Amino acid sequence: MAALRAEALLRTLPGHGQTAVEPYHDQVRTAALAALDELEQAQRHRRLADAWGSRRDAEPEVMFTHLIGAGDHGAAVPHGVRAADKADAALAFGRAAELYESVLGLVDHAPDARKQLLTRLGSAQAAASRGNRAADAYLEAAGFCEGRERSELRWMAMEQWMVSFNIDEAMKLVPELVPELGIVMETPTEGTLAARLGKIGSARWITYSLQLRHRLTLVHCAPSMPAMSLDRVFPSTTCSCPERSLRR
Repeated sequence: MAALRAEALLRTLPGHGQTAVEPYHDQVRTAALAALDELEQAQRHRRLADAWGSRRDAEPEVMFTHLIGAGDHGAAVPHGVRAADKADAALAFGRAAELYESVLGLVDHAPDARKQLLTRLGSAQAAASRGNRAADAYLEAAGFCEGRERSELRWMAMEQWMVSFNIDEAMKLVPELVPELGIVMETPTEGTLAARLGKIGSARWITYSLQLRHRLTLVHCAPSMPAMSLDRVFPSTTCSCPERSLRR
């Protein structure tokens, strides 16, 4: 080991009462791996996975990597999910999205599990400002559910297309979503627009005036319709409702 360190091929790192050993540079790691055939690599990954698995402080992403390398995709999935959740909690949204995508590609997940993973992927992609990718994930997730849940996931996809200025794709969903979610859309006259914007009642009406591609449209949400981030979808929004008054 001393000779390898002297040749700048290996370095040791102290930690937790033990000494960690790692290649000095990624190129050294790549060259060492290239000297092993696929079977040998899988065996080494298995040994490393077993060694890490015996520790209480095993990093889920390390376990995920070595179990994939060992070819044990089924065992890798829960570690990958935990690694993605951990990255998401640490605000490393891009890395979280990559890990969710890796998990989704490993095995054929049950429909409900795939829906949940796709929803988390969409959330991570949205937080990483990858709106189009987020929309794709939400739409795929919507294919695994029905009713209100399906409509809300499709709405979230439309929201991401809107904030990504992909208006054409977003507007394709509007004719289907507005009746599903109980939204009434109308093109108001000047008088009806003023009346709607001034309406204050006890039924939690939320009125938005939107300028979409030079067309003024009034979106009027029914009482059963939750305020599903409309003010994030349409940033230049005037909102009038009993609980809040928002002007941007």
